[in-house]
Amino acid sequence: MRRRRLILFGLVLLLALMMRETSFSMRPTYKRIPAFHVVKGLPETMWIGSAYEMELMFLNPRSQTFGMDVTMKITKEDGAIDFGDFSLAGTLYTYDAPPKDHHIHNNIIFKEISEGFLQFEGSVEERFNRLNLTVSLSPYVKPGTYTFTLTVTLQYKD
Repeated sequence: MRRRRLILFGLVLLLALMMRETSFSMRPTYKRIPAFHVVKGLPETMWIGSAYEMELMFLNPRSQTFGMDVTMKITKEDGAIDFGDFSLAGTLYTYDAPPKDHHIHNNIIFKEISEGFLQFEGSVEERFNRLNLTVSLSPYVKPGTYTFTLTVTLQYKD
């Protein structure tokens, strides 16, 4: 009887350890983008009907093709955001060996997926990357406190 309990306890313990290991391996892993720098950020105060630029730089450590997903989420502290209140466009400068052989990807247009959620998906091959973004505010944006959250995700294609 005691031996049976010991075996049952051992099996339960083994099952618990296996489930714990599985739950850890199922979590997505995110790594920081190497050498990611905000060279020029958005100003603290912005005026309706105006456009503002920001500049980002990041490194592709593998020098191989990767998918790039850039999203900007804009929220208002005390209200909702309407479609078209903000627009986002950009230019991506890429190169492998500075300063020659660089490529310019003009007219990166972000789609407004939902109110205040702008997204661009593309791919890049070069090692060094500089992304210039232009945020434009509609003349009809209501005054208030807004939060801009920029997320850049790189995914290597295997």
